[in-house]
Amino acid sequence: MCSTDVRHPPCCPQLYTHEVPAEASQSDLMHMAAAADKFELRRVSAACIAKLAQLPADELDWDTVVWAFSPPDGIAALDSCGTLQQQASGQLQHVLGDLEVALQDAATCQRLVQLPHAGLLALLRDPGTRVAAEGTAVAAVALWVAVQERMGASLTLEQRRELASHIRMVQLPFTYLGTVLPHIEWLQGVITAQHIVLVTAAKGMPAGYAQHLVRLGIITDGADRAEWREWLGSARPQSSRQGVSVSVAVPATELNERGTHGTSEAWESPEPVLFGGYELGVCVELNMDRTFGASMLLHAIGSAPANPGLSNPAVAWEGDLACVVDGNVSCRRCIKGVWQIGTGLPNFFRHRVDMSAGWQPERLAPFLHDGKLTIELRVSQLLP
Repeated sequence: MCSTDVRHPPCCPQLYTHEVPAEASQSDLMHMAAAADKFELRRVSAACIAKLAQLPADELDWDTVVWAFSPPDGIAALDSCGTLQQQASGQLQHVLGDLEVALQDAATCQRLVQLPHAGLLALLRDPGTRVAAEGTAVAAVALWVAVQERMGASLTLEQRRELASHIRMVQLPFTYLGTVLPHIEWLQGVITAQHIVLVTAAKGMPAGYAQHLVRLGIITDGADRAEWREWLGSARPQSSRQGVSVSVAVPATELNERGTHGTSEAWESPEPVLFGGYELGVCVELNMDRTFGASMLLHAIGSAPANPGLSNPAVAWEGDLACVVDGNVSCRRCIKGVWQIGTGLPNFFRHRVDMSAGWQPERLAPFLHDGKLTIELRVSQLLP
């Protein structure tokens, strides 16, 4: 295939014969379409796009999927470009449709944050996009916005508003609405305190009642009815990722060393785990009275530090705290409730390993696995 440099169109005779080479790759077709559009050869660009649009969704290269959502203006107006975008949406859903899973894998997450604005909108609009909680959709946009800004792109208020209009606000947990949403940076100037109050009220209404109030025009408060219909939309399909676990393992030698010298120390899980729009971790602390305490490490993805008068981010969740002994979970403690950043969790050690009378390393033996004290925190679900 000859070069398609738009500065030298004569080297592409197909641009003038209106022929599309049968052996042209997807990349060739995109370059030919762009070159033809540059020189207003509409029939050629339309033929190239039509050929791409004939391909099954699962045969589209990822570069083609991305390009389909950010073509030149002349190509975007073609009917065949709309067909190509429909095919690209199918591949988009196949690769990124389970947002909970997509955010866990570095390579897949990289694809998400490199989508053009229209591609991310298509993913949010798609009724098949899955999450463990709606906070995951907010987090996905936050990560995408952060990358755009790091690359020097400036998102307009209208672009952020378009993204926000496809978040199903009423599906966010009460704790998220009250303690996280006010701090989400990309929503600043888009979602007001009044919006949050109305969404919170809508969560407590009978099914369909809030939508009825929107149709009557009673609920608007600066947002149009179309936005409110989206904000009050039903829950997305559930992610295949049901629950997460995070753990911290502390070598008994470190515990003995610090316990013997009476020093207080905390050990944190090495990497946070993303789930439902939060980064979760667990911390184990050797307290001065030689008892052990565990606390949750918590950060809402995309949130700025709390402002004076606003609560720190919190999460309502159900799960358990456990000690891993000889490869098996032991001393399991079921937990259900609301926790803020760094808040202590119910502690199953306090009544079993009381070292207040002096450090006694042998008392740790029943709680060790491979010479380590391993504490596991499992979150099975986020509460509404």
